[in-house]
Amino acid sequence: MLKAGVPGVRKSIERMNAKAAAESLPQIKSEPILALAEQLAPVLKAAEWHDRADAALAGISKIDLRDIRSVIAAADRAARTDETRALAESLRAGLAQRLEVDHRRWLDELAGTIGEGRTIRALRLSSRPPKAGTPLPVDMAERLANMAAEDLSPNTNQQRWSTVVDSVALSPVRTQVIPLGAPEKPSEDLLATIRRLADRVPQIAALFGIEPQAPSPRGRRPPPPPPAPEVDKATEQPTETPAPEPEATTDTEAADTAEQLTDTEAATDTPETS
Repeated sequence: MLKAGVPGVRKSIERMNAKAAAESLPQIKSEPILALAEQLAPVLKAAEWHDRADAALAGISKIDLRDIRSVIAAADRAARTDETRALAESLRAGLAQRLEVDHRRWLDELAGTIGEGRTIRALRLSSRPPKAGTPLPVDMAERLANMAAEDLSPNTNQQRWSTVVDSVALSPVRTQVIPLGAPEKPSEDLLATIRRLADRVPQIAALFGIEPQAPSPRGRRPPPPPPAPEVDKATEQPTETPAPEPEATTDTEAADTAEQLTDTEAATDTPETS
């Protein structure tokens, strides 16, 4: 139960309390159990990592490199004592040594495959170095690129042409391979392969008049459109000359105005004299 963490403990308590309620039994108090689980969870995680690290160190020459790397990556959270930190350092040193051994073995196997003239096997092997990003030795890269170029000739079977191109596209020498020539009448299957891999081997695609397509973002949503600029409400209304608001008048001004109106009315009522 503790292996599932505090959420797992909480769910287990809820299930047990539901069962107890159905059988009219006393409920379990969850607070002390959850507090204990929170205290024990880091200890259990560290113990679990310790077991994995011991196993990885014992079989460091045979275990998959990804498993060793995952144990080392978890050391930042689990290795908090002097003993576990020392174990993590031993794992890092063991991984570095393992990579060196595997890399030498990989280079020897690749050199032997090239020497046997096995182009496709050598291309595929070159794409899987134990140390990611490690460049091939210059002489080995030149030999491999020349082998692939010789296989990509007008006289080569088109099915093999397609297989070689597919292997070249994943190889570190993909930009160095210049075919001797394209088939005179390429099949639709070969053209489909070239179109699919054109962005990886543009110099080969150019022989067939195929342009690489612009890469499209994968797994990304298009960005939201920018917000519309705020428009002043006054500009949204039809342009009209607003009527002037009456100004506030004082008592004296109001009296003068009333007096002027009275005089005007009196003048209007007085008949005109000839």
